[in-house]
Amino acid sequence: MIQANIIVYFLLFGVCNCFTFLENIKSIFTVNKSPYISIENYNAINTRGISSFITNERYNGLPNNLYNEMVGMMERDFSYRRKNCFSNLPFTILLAIKDSDVVGVITVECSDIDINGKKENHPVISNLIVSKKMRRKGIAKLLTTRAEKIAKSFDYKEIYLFVNVENIPAIRLYKSRRYKSIDDKKEATRIVFEKNR
Repeated sequence: MIQANIIVYFLLFGVCNCFTFLENIKSIFTVNKSPYISIENYNAINTRGISSFITNERYNGLPNNLYNEMVGMMERDFSYRRKNCFSNLPFTILLAIKDSDVVGVITVECSDIDINGKKENHPVISNLIVSKKMRRKGIAKLLTTRAEKIAKSFDYKEIYLFVNVENIPAIRLYKSRRYKSIDDKKEATRIVFEKNR
């Protein structure tokens, strides 16, 4: 009976715009999504470009001397982490690339984490940053998903991350990705999040 009523409606009134609503809604939600982002594993030794990207996005407007110092510190940190990785999971830098430009970065590696009073070696996500002009387009989700898959490919069941308590957008992102806070002390400057796979 309902099907007959719909057919009669179409015969009398034709196809109205309301039946294209779902298609219109779909296009509204995809308008701000970037057309094509590739996630690539960065294998080069020289991390100056990556360090510069992170410094520019995180500390925009630094005087040249501080900027160069920050980039240098980050390069040395990446080099140290790469050389001193003693687990199955190597220190990995993932890049989000759009039109040959870096628009996002994340790192994943194993690190000793103090959980409930004992140190254990677990995969940790860090240095997640997306270009200001490319935020809210799903790039952080793509990067975290790929980092999680890398950890899972090495048979790890959990993945951890640390986030500053004042970084509300990052906390929202991680909670939306089903990370749970495991160290939510009021006096903490950062929160430890865990995700079980």
